[in-house]
Formats: sequence, structure tokens, C-alpha cells
Amino acid sequence: MRILPLSIQLIHKKNLNSNRVSIPVVNVNNTLQKDTVSFSGNFLQDSYDNLENTINNQIMPFVNENKATYQALIDINNDANSVISNASEQEMTFISRKVDLQDLSQVEKSEFFTPMISRYDAYKRNLSRFNNLKNTMKGDCYSSIDIQNTLKNTQNLLFNNNPEAEKIKPLARKYKEVSANIEKYNNEKTLNASDLPLKEKLHKVNESRYQAAAYALLMPMPEIFMMLRTFKEAGKEVQHPTQSLMKTLTSVEHLQQSADSIIKDIDRYGQYSNSVNKFIEDYNNDKPSNPSKNDIEAAYDSLIKDCEKNAANEYVKLMDFYNEEYKEKGVTVDFKSFDDYLNKCKNAVDALYNKKKAVDQKIIEENNRKFFEQMGIDSSEAKDD
Repeated sequence: MRILPLSIQLIHKKNLNSNRVSIPVVNVNNTLQKDTVSFSGNFLQDSYDNLENTINNQIMPFVNENKATYQALIDINNDANSVISNASEQEMTFISRKVDLQDLSQVEKSEFFTPMISRYDAYKRNLSRFNNLKNTMKGDCYSSIDIQNTLKNTQNLLFNNNPEAEKIKPLARKYKEVSANIEKYNNEKTLNASDLPLKEKLHKVNESRYQAAAYALLMPMPEIFMMLRTFKEAGKEVQHPTQSLMKTLTSVEHLQQSADSIIKDIDRYGQYSNSVNKFIEDYNNDKPSNPSKNDIEAAYDSLIKDCEKNAANEYVKLMDFYNEEYKEKGVTVDFKSFDDYLNKCKNAVDALYNKKKAVDQKIIEENNRKFFEQMGIDSSEAKDD
């Protein structure tokens, strides 16, 4: 470690009166003052020079030798991402199409059975709401005669085997069966479950993009480029100071620490350099066989057509059932009567829900009152606040 020289010296001068003790007198040495600044500057310059030597002799050779390799890894990652992106777009289109195929209300001639199915769905929703309410109203707080009568009357209304609902029930079951069959087939029809060659090719490309990214992360190129930018700025500061020397020196020391860390990363990468080069060579050799956009579209088009064919067959089964069991037998549904019944059911369930809500509110208010009493607070005053 350097020791900065003193800028002043204590020089003994003898007084003309020899009987007096000589005393130290401060004598400013201008030459030494200049040396001090120069010495400090040299200390900073030395640190900067050491850093520059580290960069030039240990880091830049790595950059010059491996920047093409690093760029090759970036290019592979981008190329593979492009292929996977094309496949992802087709996958989303495929999923959307399967959802459409499961929507039986979009089937041609669905106007014949959709009015019945939509009403039957409303009927089932009323039943479901009632059952949920009933299951949550088993406590003693809901045991009042009024609530128990409401529960009983609502249940009798909903489960009285309405004739119009009974007419629709067979079609609703067939509708549910067809929808489930289509959904099951669509769920099983995926690219991964297919025997299409595209599946294996995409899998290989996907592995390559992750491998390229992993190898690129082993190379400290981003850290090097960031350090070089900061190093350049520090060089300007050393030549033309705009801040304290200590601050600049601290910056240079931090850069030296970064350089030392980068050198360790460079040494670590050396263990993988042969594997990286082989990976790049293998990918470039296999690249012509990577799936093109047309290859991907053709494969997914084949999957979509399979799903469409299956759905069409299921649609036929539904229409045949409707024609045989309803149209040919002259079965009709009194929609007006059924709608009136559905409204009564909905209103009854709503009324039951409101009574449950009123009981729940009273329980909350009573619990709040007890809490405030325990805290020594008047609950009415708490409400006013």
C-alpha cells in the first residue's frame, strides 16, 4: 500500500539568540505539494492500468474468440422460438375450434331442440340452487316454522315431476351424452397424443431452444459488455476528473472485482466449450429438417378435421334422436306453461334465499353486539361512528 507524502515539512530553525530553544517552524514546500497530487494521480492511474491489463489480457481474448459462438447461440434460440411460436399459434386455433365444436347450440338445425334445452338448463339451475340452500340451512337458527314451511313448499314445487320437464328430460340426457362424447374425443385428440412426425420434431426444436439459452447463460458476455461500457466511462474520468479521486478510485476497484468475477465465469465456461460447439454444429446440420410454418399448419389442420368429423357424427346422432323421439312422435312442449312454472320456481328459491339472508344478518348483528359489550362499547354508538 502506498503512503502519501506530506505536503508540508517541519524544519528546525535556530533563533539568533542562542540562549533560546529552537522551535519548529512550518515551512510550506511547494514542490512536495505538487508531488502529492501527482502521486495520488499515479495511484489511481496504476489501478486503472491494472484493470486495463486484466481486460486486455484475460477478458478480451475470450470475447474475440467466442463472440461468434455467443451470436450463434442467440440465433439458434431465436430460430427455435420462431418455430415454437408458430406451433403455439396453431395450438390456440385448434383449442378454440374444439371449444366451438362442443357448443351444440351452434349446430345446424339446433333451433329445433335449443329452446327445450335452454329451458331445461334453467330448470336444473333452480334445483341446484335449492339443494345448495337446503344444505346450508340445517342449523338450529333456521328451524323456525316459517323457514321450515318455506323449505317444504319450495321443495314440493321443484320436485313435482312437471309434465313439460318430463317431456324434455330424454332429449336433455341425449344432449348431455353427445356433448360429453365430443368433449372426450377432443380432449384425447392432441398433437402429443398423435402419431404425427411433427410432434417429435417440435419436441426436439423445443429442447434446442432451451439448451441454446442455457449455454448462452454460461458465457458472461452481457456482463463483459456492461463492464466495458463502465470501464470506458471510468477512463474518461481518470483523464479529465470531474469528481473526487476517491470516488473514481472506488469505481475502478469495483470494476476490478467485476473483472475478477468474469474471469472465474470464463474459466467455468471452458469446461463446456466443446459441448457448446458440438451443439451448434448439430443444430445447424439438422436445421433444414425443422418444421416449416406450412408443415405445422398442415398437421394441425389434420387434427381439426378429425375433431370436426367426430363432432359431425355426434350431431347426426342427436338430430336422429330428436327426429325419432319428438318430431315423428309428435311430442310438443307447452313453452308458455313451462315458462310460468320456471318463474314460480325461481321466485320461490329467491324467497328462500332472502329468508336465509335475513337470519344470517341477525346472527351477524347479535355477534357484533356481544363483541362490543365485551369491549365495554355501546353497539349503537359504534354504528353512529
